[in-house]
Amino acid sequence: MTSLIAHWPLKGDAEDRTGRHPGTAHDVAYVEGPSPGTGAVRFGPGRSRIEVPTAPDLMLGSRDFTVSA
Repeated sequence: MTSLIAHWPLKGDAEDRTGRHPGTAHDVAYVEGPSPGTGAVRFGPGRSRIEVPTAPDLMLGSRDFTVSA
């Protein structure tokens, strides 16, 4: 069974479109993604990051999972 845990399209914010795991961006620039209409983030030097609070469903452990960018 496959289920979406989170989706961050990065189109001007770090919000999770599932509504469960909002991110907080620090010192990043939102830019156009590689395809028209897509989002991306440019991380700068130093402490650029997107923080997402810890949540049980994000603790993937040793089970299979897929990350897509």
